[in-house]
Amino acid sequence: MSDGFLKGKPKGGPDCDCNQCVHDKKLKFNAGTIGEIPLNAAYMILCDICGNKRCPRASNHRLECTHSNKSGQKGSIYEF
Repeated sequence: MSDGFLKGKPKGGPDCDCNQCVHDKKLKFNAGTIGEIPLNAAYMILCDICGNKRCPRASNHRLECTHSNKSGQKGSIYEF
C-alpha cells in the first residue's frame, strides 16, 4: 500500500510510486469487492519533494521537480 497521497514516497527506489513506475511495475491496490485496481486510481500520486500532483516528478521520477502545481508542465501526466 502506498502513502504517496500523504507525503510522496521517495522516487526512484524500489518502493517508487511515481505514475510511470505504477504503470511499469503494474502496481495494484486491492479495492475489496471490486477487486484490484491500478494504484494511481486509488491514491493521488504526489511529488516526493514538493508534494504537488502536477509536478513532472510525480509522473516520472526521472524528471526534475519544478515545485509547481501549474497545469501544462512538460512531462506531467497533466500536461494537456
